[in-house]
Amino acid sequence: MSLCLKLIEEIKQNPQLARQLISTIAEVAPDAIAKLLGIELLFNELRKLREDFNKMISRIESLERRHAEDVERILARLESLERRHAEDTNKIFSVLSGVLKRLEVHDRMLKYLMGAVARLDTVIGKAFESFARETVEEYLKDLGIIPRDAKLTSKRFNGGLEINIFLKNPLILGEITSFIFEEREIKDMINKIETVEKMLGKRAKEKVIMASLILGKDLAEKAKTLCKEKGIRLIVGKIAE
Repeated sequence: MSLCLKLIEEIKQNPQLARQLISTIAEVAPDAIAKLLGIELLFNELRKLREDFNKMISRIESLERRHAEDVERILARLESLERRHAEDTNKIFSVLSGVLKRLEVHDRMLKYLMGAVARLDTVIGKAFESFARETVEEYLKDLGIIPRDAKLTSKRFNGGLEINIFLKNPLILGEITSFIFEEREIKDMINKIETVEKMLGKRAKEKVIMASLILGKDLAEKAKTLCKEKGIRLIVGKIAE
């Protein structure tokens, strides 16, 4: 009988011997036990799973490092942008401050110029009014309506009402304007002349409106009609087209 058959017979008679045999083989040749038990394939799969797991852990660690580096770069970029934003904001405020200072100077200069223009307009207006009054005076003298020694003036009445052309005897009333742009302006001057006439309680010998310019032929015709209806002489320097 061969050694193997004898061993099998011994194991059959003494099962404890089988356990000792397996334990000994496991210590000496574990792979042989794995093959014997049919779990070699399982061991191989477990080894592959562990290797894959180790690779996955390594990959995750690599991604974490890269993510940390990206976060650091982003934070550094944000800090840089914040510094640039602060610098740009300071520059903008500096420029605006300079502009505001220049505007203040410009505003003061503009107010001065507006005041100067207003004063000049007053001077020119008075000069024109005086010139126009003298023109009307000479015209009425040539017509024989007033004597050669008569002097037309302006007159302010109680309540602040002022008329540009006034002569007490004979009573002459009139208004002077540089430009007539609207029908309302003509009516306002007519009303002022009539108001003064009523205040004095005396009918004027001559009522005059003088304008250096009327805007448009239609407005000029309307002015002539209104003045004719009220017995007012209209003197116009020019009718603008």
